[in-house]
Amino acid sequence: MTTLNTRSLTIGYEKPLVYNIDIMIESPHTLLVIGPNGVGKTTLLKTLAGLIKPHAGKVYVNEIDVTGNSELAGMFMDYVPQLLSSTVSSSFPISVWEFIEFSLILHSKKTKTRISESEMRKIVREVLCIVGIDNSLWYRSIWKLSGGERQRLLIARALANDQPII
Repeated sequence: MTTLNTRSLTIGYEKPLVYNIDIMIESPHTLLVIGPNGVGKTTLLKTLAGLIKPHAGKVYVNEIDVTGNSELAGMFMDYVPQLLSSTVSSSFPISVWEFIEFSLILHSKKTKTRISESEMRKIVREVLCIVGIDNSLWYRSIWKLSGGERQRLLIARALANDQPII
């Protein structure tokens, strides 16, 4: 079981958007963050993932302080960004299959785990099928995908890494 919690978290960019957030979530659990544009939903998720440092407070996963440390937070969670271009340069030529495969290689290096080629192929195939990316697109450039297909690809990448928190 994985536990994510925040203590007196105040988030925002130049100015705070949301103050004193206390969350405690134990896996398996689903959390839905809803609200109008500009209220801090994405800012909250980026802060939980360690991509943004909060104005105040702490983020813990299994009582390990991951506040503002995306590398440490990445040991427990994966983040699905709104845009693929925030993850990969549009000049980088990579296929759908290679994108997931490369992510698995990076994740295995980060976590110091070994993954065989056959296991990697199985995972890539499985997550692409789960998110509904047709096999006719697997060897196409990620930049030739529609916006919706790119979002599916980002979700597949998060699923492939099999983190307890997405």
